Formats: sequence, structure tokens, C-alpha cells
Amino acid sequence: MEELYIDEDLDGIKTAKRSTLFPVIVAYGIIVHAIVFKFLGWPGSILMLIGSGFAFACAVNNYLNEQKLSSLLLSIFWLSWTAYIVYGVFYNGGQPFNQNGMVIYGCSILIYFVGLRIFRVQ
Repeated sequence: MEELYIDEDLDGIKTAKRSTLFPVIVAYGIIVHAIVFKFLGWPGSILMLIGSGFAFACAVNNYLNEQKLSSLLLSIFWLSWTAYIVYGVFYNGGQPFNQNGMVIYGCSILIYFVGLRIFRVQ
């Protein structure tokens, strides 16, 4: 009976946590680079849209997989950022982003979310 415990594979638990953390680190790394570009006066708007779309897709994917409160709060935060972008397009004269920015943001969310679901990042 004790041999059954020896034959268990525990590596799957460690890789699941690592695979969840890697996309989040990449998404927030892109966002940090975009913020630094904006502070320096360089064009970083596209990086901000792509990074925030990736972070939103990661937050929703983590909430669908784990059903934790922290994932839900991150999803709500990124949903409010999406509402701010939509508000800016239709009611604020294109500030912070115009229609092209909204299309880029929406496409990046779809591409990253479908990619995360296809590759089953949990």
C-alpha cells in the first residue's frame, strides 16, 4: 500500500502554478514598459492597449479556472478599464484612445483569451 504514494507524480502541481503566473508576469511587464514609454514621451499607447488586453484576458481566464475572489476583483478592475476606453471613444472625444485603439484592445483580448483557452493555461 505504501508504494502507491511513492508512484504519485507531484510535478503537475508545480507546473500548474508556474503556467498561471507566467502570462500574468508577461502582461504586467508589457504594461510597465508602456507606462515608462508614456513618461518618457515616447509613443506607448499601443503597448498599453495590448498589455492591458492581455492582462484582462489573463484575469478572466484565472477567474473561470479558479473562481477566487482575487481573480474576480482583477476582472472587475480590467472591466472598468474597458468601460473607460469605451467611454473615451464615444463620449470624451477620443481620450484616452480613439476607435482604432478600441479595436486593437478588443482584438488583443480575443486573441489572448482564445490562446489561453486553447493552450489550457490554468
